[in-house]
Amino acid sequence: MREYLFRGNRKDNGEWIEGYVFDDDLIGSSKVFVGAVVIENNKITGTFFYEVIPETVGQFTGLTDKNGKKIFEGDIVHAIYKLGYTGIPDKDFGIGVIRYNGTYYGGAAYQIDIIGEPGRRVFSASLQVEVIGNIHDNPELLKGGVE
Repeated sequence: MREYLFRGNRKDNGEWIEGYVFDDDLIGSSKVFVGAVVIENNKITGTFFYEVIPETVGQFTGLTDKNGKKIFEGDIVHAIYKLGYTGIPDKDFGIGVIRYNGTYYGGAAYQIDIIGEPGRRVFSASLQVEVIGNIHDNPELLKGGVE
């Protein structure tokens, strides 16, 4: 079963939290919330219920990077194609942004848009990626490299 998990940046203190997204009818608002909640008799109760900045909400891809860190939409990753064959060098694709492509192209619903190479996207189970930041906290990485 696929895990439906989201991450968002809290409005009150800027902290990143993981949880679930709700809006409209259940809470009587069009604001987005992330948190752990219990729904009983069509009413929401719970202690972890925080308002987040809607633009920062990204869904968990279901994948982890080479260090076991969860990969979310909007994460910035370093991508290397690793064949694992002796004598064949790895291909360094560079830095890219995780995006949902909605088409399930190439067997993956997520793609990596390579920074500095418009239109270049990579999809592969043979990619080794490492999360190095995200588009909200690390916009300097979008300029094409790690300092």
